[in-house]
Amino acid sequence: MNEHQENTPDQKEGIQKQFSETAAFDTVEEARQFFRVARERMLDVNNWQHISDGLSSTFLLRNAHGEPVGHRLPEVGDYMQIDIPGPGPQAGDGHDWVRVEAVEDNQSATADEMMLMRVRPAASPLNLQGEVAHFLDDRATSTFVVFRIGSRVTAEVFGSDEVANTESSSLLDKVRNVATAVAAWLGFSDVQWNNLVKAVVAQ
Repeated sequence: MNEHQENTPDQKEGIQKQFSETAAFDTVEEARQFFRVARERMLDVNNWQHISDGLSSTFLLRNAHGEPVGHRLPEVGDYMQIDIPGPGPQAGDGHDWVRVEAVEDNQSATADEMMLMRVRPAASPLNLQGEVAHFLDDRATSTFVVFRIGSRVTAEVFGSDEVANTESSSLLDKVRNVATAVAAWLGFSDVQWNNLVKAVVAQ
């Protein structure tokens, strides 16, 4: 892990992952201009599957009430509805869900410019059951970061405290969540996150 992990939650248990890609430019001004492009790409959740050919899951940004928001950028309290290949959890009506808990243009001791977005597994806003609808439990976080140091722009995705969600009242969901988590740890999710960070900083 690199120094920009200062902007991610401390790892306490479970699996931790990091995916990173950097674009280099001839001048600082070129990098400044591209940082704004990369920042918008990372925040354009509804467009991830269009910019990244290898993104196996699809993402739909919804507001705090679960309503689709079109193509605006994420806000704290929004949700992402995730369609992962294969059966989804009953608790999420067939979808995995995360809630946006931070969107910040951060000050950093190690970067000239930085943006981060952090999400956490959550219950579906469309299901009154209230159970976390994700294959990971709500200790896990995913943090999406874009930063610039001089003439280099980097995109990163950090997964922290990844623990399988076995708290569901549904036996089918428990089995599905463990199987999906194990597949992710064995590399199922690596391809899509590697492709996303590459797409964010593609010139």
